[in-house]
Amino acid sequence: MDFGCGPGATLANLHEILNARQVVGVDPSRSLLDVGRKMFHPPSFDLITPEEYSHTKAIDVAYCNGVFHHLSDEERKSAVEFLFRILKPGGVLSLWENNPYSLAARWVMSRIPFDKDAEMVWPRSIIAILRRRGFQLLRLDYLFVFPNLLHRFRWIEPFVSKAPFGAQYQVFMVKGTHVIT
Repeated sequence: MDFGCGPGATLANLHEILNARQVVGVDPSRSLLDVGRKMFHPPSFDLITPEEYSHTKAIDVAYCNGVFHHLSDEERKSAVEFLFRILKPGGVLSLWENNPYSLAARWVMSRIPFDKDAEMVWPRSIIAILRRRGFQLLRLDYLFVFPNLLHRFRWIEPFVSKAPFGAQYQVFMVKGTHVIT
């Protein structure tokens, strides 16, 4: 599942990378989903709102990129609740966000009209929300340390992924069976 998929541009990549039988894109914007339905026709893709999602189909993997900084605190809690409910026990959540430690990420976001009202989410904050709901941390990595101009140095990135230098961070969480406080 791609949570916050917009028109679903990532669905084909997720389908291929995960070798999935079915990929579901979930977004609250019906107009963006309609755009995606015109772009993607394979029966293995489904674009729906959270309200349309059938909770009888548990998900193995949920992917969420750049969504939480557009949500209020209450919306974040609702999103986490939704993700916990739809994932199978042992299911994995891959959550990507812009890194508030990164001056480059802050600078870029300040120049994007779409991010005008966005509020960057600190990694410790989102991890705490997810843990309270019952997710367990698998790993936290900081990515995209070097911009395209310095692409020759990208081979270094795996060695510095634990330091908060990258423009984005990725949190891998697994759905546990009990709430951790």
